Amino acid sequence: MIKTPGLTKVVIVGAGFAGLRAARRLARARADVLILDRHNYHTFSPLLYQVAAAELEPEDIIYPVRSTLRGEKHLRLLMEEVTGVDSENRLVKTLDHTHPYDYLVLAQGSTAHFFGVEEPPKTLFN
Repeated sequence: MIKTPGLTKVVIVGAGFAGLRAARRLARARADVLILDRHNYHTFSPLLYQVAAAELEPEDIIYPVRSTLRGEKHLRLLMEEVTGVDSENRLVKTLDHTHPYDYLVLAQGSTAHFFGVEEPPKTLFN
């Protein structure tokens, strides 16, 4: 990433679909964009069942974030876990650093929900 003085600093938390799309658009709009995610890959989880059934290979549903964003000049990715946000001082806190921002995009993604079922029902095969 090329840091240019005077560019608006945008921090994006999360490298899922929303985070990557926002990053690409903002970088092309000449903002200084930082993506923070604890992983350096993006997983398309709706297809995990096909990996489990050996219909797809894991690399078919997991994409390296850096290759997705290659070529964007004003963009960088850091593998860090966000621990908090200080909105008054416009800072994103991670385990090791503090990142200032002008604008913050929270795009942490989603988690699976099993409607209150703590474990899958027992079947003949469990």
